Amino acid sequence: MEELIDIDLIDVNDQTFRISRNAADKTLYDSINNNGMLEKPLLVKRGERYTPLNCHNRIKICSELQIKKINALVFSSPDAGLFFDNLVLKLYRNEVGPTGRLKALSIMESQFPEFIDINSGRFRKIIGLPGEYIDDIVKRDMVIGLPADLLEYLDIRDVSFKVIKDITAMGRDLQELISRWTDLLPIRVNIFKKIVDHVFDISRRDGVESLLSLNMEDIRDDSALYEEIFKIRYPAYSSINKCSGELVEKIKAPGLSVDFPEFMEKDYITLKLNISKRSSPGEWRKILSIINDEEIRELLDIL
Repeated sequence: MEELIDIDLIDVNDQTFRISRNAADKTLYDSINNNGMLEKPLLVKRGERYTPLNCHNRIKICSELQIKKINALVFSSPDAGLFFDNLVLKLYRNEVGPTGRLKALSIMESQFPEFIDINSGRFRKIIGLPGEYIDDIVKRDMVIGLPADLLEYLDIRDVSFKVIKDITAMGRDLQELISRWTDLLPIRVNIFKKIVDHVFDISRRDGVESLLSLNMEDIRDDSALYEEIFKIRYPAYSSINKCSGELVEKIKAPGLSVDFPEFMEKDYITLKLNISKRSSPGEWRKILSIINDEEIRELLDIL
């Protein structure tokens, strides 16, 4: 039944049926501010209050915009068909990340067990999860039980299940530490994957103390965080980095620059000749002649 609902009666922060990413961005904010709610929310009435079945981001924005009432479809109990249709729609729009898919699976299994066979080929194709997470509820719950900030990061960045699996294999102290990092800094996905790999290796080799004692006050971005973790993973890094820096300074010259991979993640270096159209052949040949083969070999041996 469609009703005009006082937004103060809606449990805006209720996450029971939330499966979509936390994507209340400026575009959506401006759309609702200018045009109102274009998508009608589904609400479950519980006593005098209402629980959202969908449109969590939109309802929250309406609350922040101090919109007093919204039109909604109201149900006395959660509707399996509507929840499933909402899931399919959000998957089609790419609004559901990896942990949202897991949560949707758990909701279908716990709230609507008679609606669809989660082991059917049709459902597996729709939900798009690795089979082990459909078959093993323990593995599923290990992911859903990760710290909230980390779950949000995994969903927004669409982190692969290979990386998620490594995180769930860590202790709770490391999971909470990584979660704090994602809350403090915007971390690019490629760097996040490397950080998880190194944290996993460090914890197995040394335990967690060096990671837990990491001072975040001077770390301003994800590159700086990665460098600090890289130093812990490879204790000889500082001295090697100093040595490579000295060699780079020796090799480079006016018209010649040297690019050395910062974390030795490549197996090559790059030499660049800066030649202008006014340069004579003799000039750039002279630059090439000063390159020292032994210094180049020494620099390559560090990689």
